Amino acid sequence: MGMPILAGLIVYLIIALMIGGIFVHIERKHRGLAWPKAIGVGLTIGAFWPFLLLAAF
Repeated sequence: MGMPILAGLIVYLIIALMIGGIFVHIERKHRGLAWPKAIGVGLTIGAFWPFLLLAAF
C-alpha cells in the first residue's frame, strides 16, 4: 500500500529537481544572480511546480 505513495514522491522529487535546475540555469546565466539566490529561486519554483501547473489552466 505504501509503494504507490513512495513512487509518486520519487517522481515528484525528480520533476522538482529538473524544473529547479532549469530555473537555476536561467537565473545564473540570463539574469546574473549569485549562486545562493539562484538556487533559492530554483528550489522554490521546483517545489511548487504542481501549483504552477494548476494555475496555468
